Amino acid sequence: MWRRLPRAFYWVTGAAVALLGAIIFRDLAEGTPLQTQFIIWMIGSVFVFLGLVIVSIGVKARLHDDDDDQGTGGSPPAPP
Repeated sequence: MWRRLPRAFYWVTGAAVALLGAIIFRDLAEGTPLQTQFIIWMIGSVFVFLGLVIVSIGVKARLHDDDDDQGTGGSPPAPP
């Protein structure tokens, strides 16, 4: 079966994608006409949000692991 990667991997990867997307596309936009800058900034924004999605997957993995550790997340106990 498919095994989830460690949460730190998702956090580091997501942060790297977001930061590098912002930095690289900001630098690419310098010296171009304003209309072209807008398009490049939008592409950079997509990378920033993609990085945030990757980070949220790591948070979801953390929440899922916490549920398993505490024994919660299952059906409630039957009433007496």
